[in-house]
Amino acid sequence: MTRHAQSTIDRHRPASLVAMASADIASWTQVLHQQRTAARSIARLVADTLRTQFPQAAYLVLSIDDDRDLATDLFPASLRDANGQILNDFANSELPPLPDDSPLRPLWSPHSPTDLFQVRYILRMLRLSGAAFDDYPTDLRADHDDEGYIPCLLLSTQARPEQWTYDVEDDDYGERLLRPYSAQLPPQTGPEADATATIADRCRQAAHRARVVAEIARDRWADPATMPVLRITMAGHLDAAAAHFDAVPTGYDEGVPTAATEELFRAEQIAVERPTGRFPAELGEYVLAPLVDRELPFPARLNPVRPEFEDFAQRETDLAYALHVLHADDEHQRERTDDWLRQVFAVWRQWLSLAGEVRVDNPPLTTSNEPALTARSASGC
Repeated sequence: MTRHAQSTIDRHRPASLVAMASADIASWTQVLHQQRTAARSIARLVADTLRTQFPQAAYLVLSIDDDRDLATDLFPASLRDANGQILNDFANSELPPLPDDSPLRPLWSPHSPTDLFQVRYILRMLRLSGAAFDDYPTDLRADHDDEGYIPCLLLSTQARPEQWTYDVEDDDYGERLLRPYSAQLPPQTGPEADATATIADRCRQAAHRARVVAEIARDRWADPATMPVLRITMAGHLDAAAAHFDAVPTGYDEGVPTAATEELFRAEQIAVERPTGRFPAELGEYVLAPLVDRELPFPARLNPVRPEFEDFAQRETDLAYALHVLHADDEHQRERTDDWLRQVFAVWRQWLSLAGEVRVDNPPLTTSNEPALTARSASGC
């Protein structure tokens, strides 16, 4: 082939082929990770929508038609409550409308959450992207249900998976699993619950904490540029951390799962890079508390020095005291973890808002979203 002929071919080569030729594994892996993070967010959107339409819903039970190909074999079969009672068998393709002011409505554009066929399309696209679904619990199955694998999506914290754990070495599965909600695994009791099982149970507690903080991120209002980062990216990393904690099997004794801490670190990076989100830079410490023996993060002193900043100083004192009391309330933290975390993050939000006010009015002071030296930074962990 002449040089001129080769040049002509190169000029007419599709741009997609040129891009493919220059692709690298690292970039592709990053895109794959982003896609899986987005898939978990979409699964959460589906769960929140169905629970808004059917408040008692805990499980979206799916069916697979083995006579169809992968692109068309998945079907919504029924919605069931936490006890396995069928709430809707999807005999009607029209689903209830969302309230006019629901923040979920614009997230469905250009699709409609009231059209079962469009909801089915979204679920099929999730499956085609490589996502994995939980197995519907065998003890909740009706006589007409299959005996084998029945895919389902857990829609609330009242729902539990058939299998709490999976192969800890299969990090890929943990990242692909769509588990937007889950009940907390009850602690093991009795003579069979040995020390290694306790570590696994603590990982399950950490998973629950990660999901609560993810809910806080999704509920947090911020500026228009920050809010989607909190609701999708930060919450997605926290959900991924929860999935990795859930992956720890009974008998695991290798410390905190690395894949989970990496996801927590990514969430913390967002807290630092998006200060208007008002999340503490070491938010992961509240997730890891059941697994590590470290002091919880505490903010650095603002010390507004001008006399006219007396109101700032009093607010700082009040917030610091409130956070100290919450950190010291072990019973509240243990028995009502969800409420405790929400109160802690509410105090942090107020303190970081105050820090922003002080920073504007008193520029020389160091009041960035970086807590004072804590046990983690002091130990280099």
